[in-house]
Amino acid sequence: MSERAFHRQRPLVWAACAWGAGIWAGTAARPAAGLLWAGVLCAAALIGLLWHTRRTMIWAVCALVFFGAALYVAPAAHPHLPAPGSYQVQGTAWGLPEQREQDGRIQTLLRDITLTDSQGAVHTLPRAYWTYYPQPDALPPMDGQRVAFTGNVYHPAPQQNPYGFDFRQYLLIRGIPAGISNARELVLTPPVLTQPADFWLRLRISIGARLDAALGEAAPVAKALLIGDRTALSDETHQVFRDGGIAHVLAVSGLHVGILMAGVLFVLRRLHASPRMQLIVVGLLLLLYCRLLDFSAPVVRAAILTMVLLLGRVLRRPQDPLTSLSLAFVLVLLLRPMDLFAIGFQLSFLAVLGIVLLGDRLMHTLVPLRLRGVWQRTAQAYSITFSATAFTAPISVAAFHRFSLVGLLVGPTACAAVGILMYLFIAVLALSLVWLPLAQAVAQPVIWATQAFLAVMAQAAAMPWAVLTLPTPPVYGMFALYLCFILLSRYV
Repeated sequence: MSERAFHRQRPLVWAACAWGAGIWAGTAARPAAGLLWAGVLCAAALIGLLWHTRRTMIWAVCALVFFGAALYVAPAAHPHLPAPGSYQVQGTAWGLPEQREQDGRIQTLLRDITLTDSQGAVHTLPRAYWTYYPQPDALPPMDGQRVAFTGNVYHPAPQQNPYGFDFRQYLLIRGIPAGISNARELVLTPPVLTQPADFWLRLRISIGARLDAALGEAAPVAKALLIGDRTALSDETHQVFRDGGIAHVLAVSGLHVGILMAGVLFVLRRLHASPRMQLIVVGLLLLLYCRLLDFSAPVVRAAILTMVLLLGRVLRRPQDPLTSLSLAFVLVLLLRPMDLFAIGFQLSFLAVLGIVLLGDRLMHTLVPLRLRGVWQRTAQAYSITFSATAFTAPISVAAFHRFSLVGLLVGPTACAAVGILMYLFIAVLALSLVWLPLAQAVAQPVIWATQAFLAVMAQAAAMPWAVLTLPTPPVYGMFALYLCFILLSRYV
């Protein structure tokens, strides 16, 4: 597919931009539904008028997509909520509760909630964020337990200043519209539940216990990389990975899904599986993995992008990275429209966009060097790292006010090491299901390798000027920088 003639050869790219802009506008402005429906009807009429002029019809389609996205996001961005106040609350505990060490406060989630006010009126909520201070020696609610109590419903506060935390948006991204505090006259049904009701949560806990038994000191890293459980990681480990610019490897995301699926595809190709069979097997495994991790947003994003790429191969369509990325962008926001405002979503798609726009250009500049073998692969790895970092740096600095210089140096090596460790952890986990003593014996070299990896990352993070503390970049500067990156790409 030609790099040029965007509006004719890549209409999905423009439609994806319109979809994202519509979600942003529908969330930020809260426009009237009548105005949005009028925009949809006008855009549809314009498409009918321009049907025979395909070159200009794409702009009418983008207008239709824009207004449609603003309508689509309205229920998620501006949910109808009961008035704040005291209610009789009934619901079901969802997930594992967390208890703060400082004051003992419990925070957890509720689902399928019924609220009854003092007048007897009944309201419902799909989910809510629940916090309360328990009675001494009282057990926290377990996943699946029914709860009944008197509590206070509140509307989460939005961002109070330009750089403050937006608690309302944080909850809406997770599909939680309201909060509940207190738990007066709390009744749990059944009174005691020793394990979660959800099978997949029990399975995730069992996998974590197996990793603990087999890997010992390396288990916290293994649980973080395989099942997204970072609760056992020390604060020092978190700090080392942040300073090293590779904190993303501790959260299950596209990197981890890509590593796992690369191994699966390698085996399937060795077995001479057809592209259609590869698509089916990978799709089923991705569905199971997403369910195991409770459909966490990064895993769902990576799964959708993987399936889009494999589907193009099965359909034998010309591979265009921008079109594939745009389709994945639209599909993710169809499932989770509020993800547009999640920093993880923004960094994920910007990283891939940077690789598509700049990575190929950087490799072309290295062609005169005639690199071969390991040198060529090393150059490719660093080109990918630099391209992804260049596109994510402005948003990352705006969110965290930090930029890791050493991350450019150790990033490719760290990602390769994570891939090797993940395969080793999976092998030890599989052996532990057969015979735990054998797995513990085999795990000792894996533990040493994990400790060596952590030690190298600690040394890298301790280097002078490893991390720069930076102010929030101006918006116009960020736009100018992204414009320069686009102009440097092969598409302009």
